Amino acid sequence: MPIFPSQLASAAEPTVIVLSWDGVRHDYLDRRDFPAIGRMQRDGVRAERMISVAP
Repeated sequence: MPIFPSQLASAAEPTVIVLSWDGVRHDYLDRRDFPAIGRMQRDGVRAERMISVAP
C-alpha cells in the first residue's frame, strides 16, 4: 500500500524521454552507428521535418 496517493498514480504512468540535440545536422544519426538510438527511433517516435531556429 503506498504511503502517498501520488505513488499509486505515478506507477501507472509511462516514462517519457525526450532527446534533443542543438546544432546537429539532420542526417547525423543516419551516418553513424548508434544501436540504442536506432532502437528508440524504430520503437518510438522520430521527427522527420523540423525547422531549425539557427542558420
